[in-house]
Amino acid sequence: MEAVDRVKGRAGFFFLLLFFLMVPSIALGTTFDVNKYWSNIPPGIDPTDTSDSSMCWAATASNVLAYTGWGIDNPGTTYFEQYEIYHEFLSHFPNAPGTGINAYQSYFQWHPVIGASPVIVQLYPEPDNPNLFLQQAQNLLSQDYGLYLSLQIGHAVTLWSFGTTGTGFNYITVTDSDDYYSGTRTYEIIPITEGLWSGYWAIHNYRPNDRVTFEYAIMRRIDALAPLSISAGDDFVPFGFNVVESPKWTRVNLPIFAPELQNPFEVKVFRYSVPGDLDEPDGPYLTPEPPLIAYLFPCLIGWCFWKRFRNPSA
Repeated sequence: MEAVDRVKGRAGFFFLLLFFLMVPSIALGTTFDVNKYWSNIPPGIDPTDTSDSSMCWAATASNVLAYTGWGIDNPGTTYFEQYEIYHEFLSHFPNAPGTGINAYQSYFQWHPVIGASPVIVQLYPEPDNPNLFLQQAQNLLSQDYGLYLSLQIGHAVTLWSFGTTGTGFNYITVTDSDDYYSGTRTYEIIPITEGLWSGYWAIHNYRPNDRVTFEYAIMRRIDALAPLSISAGDDFVPFGFNVVESPKWTRVNLPIFAPELQNPFEVKVFRYSVPGDLDEPDGPYLTPEPPLIAYLFPCLIGWCFWKRFRNPSA
């Protein structure tokens, strides 16, 4: 009976995935999805490199900046706002890995903020309390933060929502610069309970494109940006409790220097449960190694043919 219930639960979950993929606008409302150009960057953008294959971090940060209202002051009319932001990153950075927080800092240097203090919240999983990572992320989403999700494979996606099916399966909805698709994707997420990543959550059977699938893509960090309506004063806290008194929270006031400003302005950064590998960059993701049989099978076939058709007189 338990096996039957599990099959039904799985069927219900995959039906839900299909529903989300077919009608993302009904489920989520406003989302943004910058897709890479790869080696086909259009003329007129003036990129630093001829390819943007490693620029998932910039694409994800562009979605976040557009969503939170910090977008281009005077966007052009040729491209959507999120792409106008992305083109700035392509013009300033080579085709190399990066992070969400560095993208935000660079953008605010190009577009200085007058009379406001942008807020960045970085969340790291706490292995002793795995559900807290999800709860904090959901809290930020409820306040209209834009969420940049860093995956351990070396890739970044934009996180738009969490949910749980009636049968208890957890899922997230994301947009991905690498999937050759304009719109949201929904994936099951599962807790890792053993090994090096025990206490972390992972996207199950994550497919950045049709050529590769990761059985487990570990969710290692969130670089969240507050909406334009939220400004941080000296007493600001992101979740309504005293960050200063919590040993797991740190607050850093990052000065942003811009050529046209006489004095720098500050970006407020709140970090929770910072590990030793702070801010590992996102870029070209690690392709899963094929199983050993994938290498041995062609050799085995060749050996069988050799045995079958070799010259008997040899």
